[in-house]
Amino acid sequence: MLQSLLADRFHLKLHFETRILTVYALVVAKPDPDLVESTSQSESSDSAEPTAQESPLSIRLPSKPEDLRRGILVLYTGQSAQMTAKYASLDDLAHWFAGYSEVGGRPVINQTGLTGLYDFTLRWTRQSLAATPQPGSSDAASSDAPPLFAALPDQLGLRLKTAKAPVEVILIDHTDPPTDN
Repeated sequence: MLQSLLADRFHLKLHFETRILTVYALVVAKPDPDLVESTSQSESSDSAEPTAQESPLSIRLPSKPEDLRRGILVLYTGQSAQMTAKYASLDDLAHWFAGYSEVGGRPVINQTGLTGLYDFTLRWTRQSLAATPQPGSSDAASSDAPPLFAALPDQLGLRLKTAKAPVEVILIDHTDPPTDN
């Protein structure tokens, strides 16, 4: 729908192309990663019918990690971050990292080879990509958790490594100023 609106209003012409780009690959950092495979989820929590006040499309966001039924929840407190995952795949984790500014806007792909669903908690200190905080700075002093790239191997046995991989990109061929309403 959005593509047709842009095509009508801006005469937008685009195409998709696969290019080899620099990405982060989520890989296993040690022989036995520290991931706990999820136990079977009760059928009632996932397939519960919506109530009269709830639409089938409504999303209930948990306010605390223990209320999370399935997925990934990240809570930020100052420079500290805590990710709680329940019944989450490592594809879900890679997808979350791809949208996180601390990995520099690079695509993230799962190359762990692990296909299960996992429960885990990951704690880290958020840092600016522009400059590495010096020991004793407010960024380093506000949390006892390590930076993301150190926390991932220490706490989960995974790491993000720089790699080259094919990525689908959008190329704009033509656009005009918008037409009148």
